[in-house]
Amino acid sequence: MRKFARQGTPSEFRTRRYRVLPRATALGVTVALTAVASATALATQSFADQLPSPVPIEVGRSPQSVAADPATDMVYAANSYSFFTSQGSVSVIDGRPNADGAPPKVVATIPVGHYPTGIAVDPSTDMVYVSNYGSNSVSVIDGHTNRVTGTIGVGAHPADIGVVPSSDTIYVADAGNGKSRGTVSVIDGHTDRVVGSVGVGYEPFSIGVNTLSGTVYVGNQGGNGPSTGYLGTVSIIHGTNVIGTVGVDGTPTVIGVDDLTNTAYVANSGDYGDEVAVINNSGRLVSQISNPGGQGHGVAVNEDTHAVFVANMNSGQVGGPVGSLTVINAKTNGVIALVSAGGNPYGDAVDPTTNQVYIAQNTSPGIVSMLNFSGYSIIGGTPPATIPTTTTTSLSSLNGTLCGVMLKSGALKTLGINTYSITENHSIVVPGYGTCDIQSIPPSYPKDDTTPVGDVQLSVSHSYSPPPAGTDMKSLSGLGAGAELYGADSELPSVVFHRGKAAVILQFGFDIEALAALITAILPKLVTAAHQVYALMG
Repeated sequence: MRKFARQGTPSEFRTRRYRVLPRATALGVTVALTAVASATALATQSFADQLPSPVPIEVGRSPQSVAADPATDMVYAANSYSFFTSQGSVSVIDGRPNADGAPPKVVATIPVGHYPTGIAVDPSTDMVYVSNYGSNSVSVIDGHTNRVTGTIGVGAHPADIGVVPSSDTIYVADAGNGKSRGTVSVIDGHTDRVVGSVGVGYEPFSIGVNTLSGTVYVGNQGGNGPSTGYLGTVSIIHGTNVIGTVGVDGTPTVIGVDDLTNTAYVANSGDYGDEVAVINNSGRLVSQISNPGGQGHGVAVNEDTHAVFVANMNSGQVGGPVGSLTVINAKTNGVIALVSAGGNPYGDAVDPTTNQVYIAQNTSPGIVSMLNFSGYSIIGGTPPATIPTTTTTSLSSLNGTLCGVMLKSGALKTLGINTYSITENHSIVVPGYGTCDIQSIPPSYPKDDTTPVGDVQLSVSHSYSPPPAGTDMKSLSGLGAGAELYGADSELPSVVFHRGKAAVILQFGFDIEALAALITAILPKLVTAAHQVYALMG
């Protein structure tokens, strides 16, 4: 079960992949339940009428994440304070129901390391683990005494943390600097020592744990690195071995796990939109849930009620723009409600014994909001489209698919791509998910010690939507109508050649300044390749 969700570290807000979406007018501070247009069976009106308003609990400044202990009903908030100067802290909230109806209150404040980002609880031992992003360490707290009993050194910039109670093992996502692959530090909770390090993808920031099976899911925001365009991935770990890697769209910010079904819910923000990716028990991406709240920064799962709660960030302080909480029915994986949830939600947790959801709001003063879902049924929700399994990438098996169009068009040969791989599940046309991604390293690119090795991601889409107004989009002269350069001043520029709703997209996985001349040289070839693709697409 997912007990917390961190999010929001300094490197996350890079220009490379992170996309900030425009916001509508802020909602009021009381709960507003918004019907989701795509759902056929929404929460009842009584649900909207009776759901209590969020109860604000003042904690330390800028809480990034929150964890709930179902054994004691204690709740722990990791307060990051300032990344540059201040020591962080953990606020301890007594979440036990009171006979007099009094709201939960903070009963202790515990100093920890620099810029605490993730927090997790082992309910079998009542120990709390806090990852200190700025100190490269993990603070160990005894939940009986609310005292720090030890500090464990881990890898660079530990972001998120998870616990497997059955083995008393702690997993820490060491995000690193993004220039090389990250690691997951494995800690033995009996000795509080690092006993292993597991190599994963670039910039691992999030961890989700199945506390029953011991399966660990790691969200790599940088994916497989610059050679594949930094598309996010999820590494699946059992013990100290990576047993699978799943590609997702955009930037995986947080992961929640349904222990009973071993289903992982991955909140993503990125070029394809804000979605919650669903990874099934077999370690396969089976669907993408459109998140109406956008910018999901926390995922908490209550298996008892079959509810998934996604906390959606919105920048601002107390009294400023209001974030939201997306409620998903885990039985259907359909969105059933959108609840306003106070300013800047960065993480959430659910206590299944009380069915109370706690939302860490990264504000100053810091607030943890409590929403009581006890007594409210989680029903309805339209299931998202299923992504079919792709078992082969041979040309004959791809007839009629977008990847088949790309291969048969001759566009790869025109661009000088002789070796390639088809990524993720995009080789079959799925309504609303119709993109074929091909990744390759053209042999003509320089390979010396001073110039980055070049790589491209070539995509064809039948449902291209231009970026919103105000983004870094420039028309390219001399290439014909429809040719535009997106992200001209960013690390990962994309050349888009669109015609109507269809588009051929070429994304470069290297620094535009270092290889600007090479990009310019390949642009005319893209025009020819785009026409070849369109000729087959009709």
